[in-house]
Amino acid sequence: MLYYALKNNGAYKLITESNVETTKDFIKINSVKDKSNLTKVIGSRSHSNKDFDNWINDNCNNFELIQIGSSLKFCYLAESKANIYPRLGPTSEWDIAAGHIILEEAGGSVKDFNKNILLYNTKESVINPNFIAKI
Repeated sequence: MLYYALKNNGAYKLITESNVETTKDFIKINSVKDKSNLTKVIGSRSHSNKDFDNWINDNCNNFELIQIGSSLKFCYLAESKANIYPRLGPTSEWDIAAGHIILEEAGGSVKDFNKNILLYNTKESVINPNFIAKI
């Protein structure tokens, strides 16, 4: 699977087993809010912590936990395979930048816990604040 996004031009996905020579076969993806009572929460396979567990228990009544690797979390949200990804632990700007644009171009958002949009290259540290990515 190959994902990409262009600012103000959408997010796209391609499933391929060969070399990619053109973008004409990519499919545009858009996030669609799930109307069911089940919240699909994305979590880390290797970086879960007590803060994450507490946040889930405090904010989600009926949920399914999906544990996948870093970049795919944002792509799953972009494709509406999940609803929310709360990150309560350190990430660097380069860990999430590509996924961030893919999710935003598909209609989702990434904000810190004060509901501020995450910005890049604006502070001395490259460590992101805790955030919530969602559709």
